[in-house]
Amino acid sequence: MWLTMADITTILHLKNEQLNQLCLAGLNMARSLLTRARQITALNRFVIAVGEGKVPRMHSLVSISRKAGDSIYAILEKYDRAVRQVYRPMSYEEQDFQRVFLFHKLGGVAVAELAHRAFGLPSIGTTRRHIVTQPLVASPKMPTIAEMTQNLEHAFPKPEVSAIPSTGRCRGGFQMMADEIKTETRMRWDACTNMILGICQEHGKTYGLEFKSMAQAFALRDGIADNKVHLATEVSCLHFSYQQSELILYKATVLAVSVFSDDPKLYGARPFVISGTCKREEVPSQTLLLKNACKALSAKSPDIGQRLYSLTSDGDAKRRRATALLTLISEVMPNSPLHEKLGIMSLFNYLCGEDDLTGDIDYKHILKRLRNTLL
Repeated sequence: MWLTMADITTILHLKNEQLNQLCLAGLNMARSLLTRARQITALNRFVIAVGEGKVPRMHSLVSISRKAGDSIYAILEKYDRAVRQVYRPMSYEEQDFQRVFLFHKLGGVAVAELAHRAFGLPSIGTTRRHIVTQPLVASPKMPTIAEMTQNLEHAFPKPEVSAIPSTGRCRGGFQMMADEIKTETRMRWDACTNMILGICQEHGKTYGLEFKSMAQAFALRDGIADNKVHLATEVSCLHFSYQQSELILYKATVLAVSVFSDDPKLYGARPFVISGTCKREEVPSQTLLLKNACKALSAKSPDIGQRLYSLTSDGDAKRRRATALLTLISEVMPNSPLHEKLGIMSLFNYLCGEDDLTGDIDYKHILKRLRNTLL
C-alpha cells in the first residue's frame, strides 16, 4: 500500500521477465527432451540394425565413425549405405588379413574371393601386399643341406633376427623335433622348382623328377605300378623349437624352428624341411637326414640363438635307432660345462653325441612300449 506507481511498474516488469524465462526454459527443456527422444529412437534403431547382422564387420564401421566424430544418425546412414552395398568400411585389422590368407591357402582364390564378398574381409590383392611370404622349398628326394639352408633363410631372415633384442632371443638353445603328417597320395607339380612332388624320398632317387616332358610322369607311373617307387603316404616334417632343448621331425619330412622366448612370434615353430615318405625308410637314410639337419642348424645357429641341444621324436623304431647313432657316441667330457652341472651320478647315462648332443624320445611312446612288453 506504500508503493508508488513507479515501484509497481518495476515489480510488474520483473514478474513478466520471470514468466518469460520460465516459458523459455520450458521450451528449451521440451526441445532437449525431444532431441533426446530422437537420439534414443536412433540408438534403438542401431541396436536393431546390429542384431540383424546384415553388415559384416560392423565393428569396423563403428570404429571408423567414432574416429571421424560422427553422430548416431551418420552411423545409421553409413549402415544403410552398407546394406545397399554402396559403402564398405576399409579399416582392417591384422586378424582380417590372416583370415583371408588362410582361406586363400586352404581353399584357393575362389574361397578367398567369396570371403571378401560375403564377410567384408580384405581383397586378395590387399592381403598379398600386406602379408609377404616366401614359399618353402619342398624336397622331391632326400632333403639336402642346401634346401635346408634356403628354408632356414626364409624362417630366420637376417634383418628380422638382427632387430631382435638380446633379451628376446633364445636363452637356452633350441631343439630339433621329428615326426610325420598324413598327406594325400598323389603326384604334384611344383611350379617354383619345376619338380614332381609326392614321390617317397626313399626310392625316388633312381628317377628323374624334374618335369621336362610327360616321359618323367609316365616313368613314375610305371615305377609305381611295378612297386619300384611309391607315392608318399605321409610328409616328414622337421622343425626346431626354442626351448631348453628340443627337436621335431614329421612324416612328410618337415623341420621347423621356434625361439625360446616370451614372445609368441619368436617361440612359434618354423619349418625348414618338407619331404614325402612311404614309411619304408631305413636307419642309414634317417641317420643321414638327421645329421644333415644338425649341420644346417649348426651353420644357422648364430642367427637363431645359441646352439642345438637335443633331438626328439616319437616312438618310431627306425628313427630311435638313427637318433641313438647320433646321440650315443661318447660320454660327456669331465671338463665339459654340462658335466659340471650334472655332477657324479653312478647310475646316470653320460653318453651323448658331438657338441653334447642328446636324444629325447617322447615319454608317451616309451610308456606304450613298456605297456606292450607287459602285455
